[in-house]
Amino acid sequence: MNNKVLEIKNYSLSLDINKRSIKAVDDVNLQINQGEIVALVGESGCGKSLTALSILSLLPENSKILNGEINYKEVNLLTLDKTQLNKIRGKDISIIFQEPMSALNPLIKVGNQILQTLKKHSKDEKNPKERVYSILKQVGLEDENRIFNSYPHQLSGGMRQRVLIAMALINKPLLLVADEPTTALDITIQGQILDILKQMNKKLDTAVLFISHDLALVKTLCDKVYVMYASMIVESGSIEEIIQNPLHPYTKALLKSLPSVSQRGKKLPSIKGIVPKLENRIENSCPFAPRCEFAKPICFSEKPKLEKMNNSFVRCHLAKEINQ
Repeated sequence: MNNKVLEIKNYSLSLDINKRSIKAVDDVNLQINQGEIVALVGESGCGKSLTALSILSLLPENSKILNGEINYKEVNLLTLDKTQLNKIRGKDISIIFQEPMSALNPLIKVGNQILQTLKKHSKDEKNPKERVYSILKQVGLEDENRIFNSYPHQLSGGMRQRVLIAMALINKPLLLVADEPTTALDITIQGQILDILKQMNKKLDTAVLFISHDLALVKTLCDKVYVMYASMIVESGSIEEIIQNPLHPYTKALLKSLPSVSQRGKKLPSIKGIVPKLENRIENSCPFAPRCEFAKPICFSEKPKLEKMNNSFVRCHLAKEINQ
């Protein structure tokens, strides 16, 4: 798979907070090829959702793009105006938000909301309602007539999330951004949603950017993974390489904290401390240093570069030392 759909290059973004301009996304590089499912993983507050929203220019008013490119095929999305972006949003690139009750209009039946998305980009569709019924069945909503005529509050959380997936896929996009689409769902429904994403990925050959804080979900779904911490990508590689041979202390700690059969009855390891707030971050340092068991003075005084090691990329001064 070498058909590049999305490439984020040296992308940085700041937020204005309390009259200060603070980097919230720092020198991010990410690539997705057609048909791939790629994960962007990290704790809350790391910049994952801001990176995702940047793709479709859905950023908050207090944000400012500092540098970089976000290329969809050969087009830098950051150079497009609103009219040009609206031709791409919902057609070539779609997004699934993590909270369907906020993403769906409570006053409009869900079928009509999907129809609106279809008609906006496919004005010559001969049987739009049948197309909506078909996509509802494909995402596991078998009673499609009842679902079509229901308001969001009349559906369960899992059903609403399926509706969002149907809406995102109705125009057969080349790229689907899934921003923590299973966060508010129980474990059984989570599995069903992941199965739907995998099936639609194979059927439509849609590239998927799957954003999550949960490596356990990612390892059953994705081809590649980018690990993000405090605005930066700290490690990236194939899912097999990252799971079997993690290089960055943060990735190692995330994997150790996952529950497993061998850990049954034991207290799971946890990462000390929390992700620092934006206003408390020190720019010229490793952001993970205050929480890292291997940290040395250089980690607090110099920002590490992203370098290739083995078959992955890692941003850590001590990566070679701790992985000997």
